[in-house]
Amino acid sequence: HTRATRQARSLLDGRFDKIFNLDLEPSRVKERYGNTKVGKQFLLGRRMIESGARVVFLNDGNYDSHWGIKEDMTIMVPPMARALSA
Repeated sequence: HTRATRQARSLLDGRFDKIFNLDLEPSRVKERYGNTKVGKQFLLGRRMIESGARVVFLNDGNYDSHWGIKEDMTIMVPPMARALSA
């Protein structure tokens, strides 16, 4: 992990802390994405793409919807839709 973090930092030419600091985003932008786990991930993903990343993987940690699909989607879709539309 430490080696991978060092390598990521070196690839970003000292911009690592700036890219991953969501506090640098204006409040109105953070509000558009939503103050949720998925909203923050989409915002971070956008910042990574703008900084040169070619692939970004977003994960809200909830993939298992075999039972209670309607209930799960009622919870998962609104923040995902908000972040995606931003």
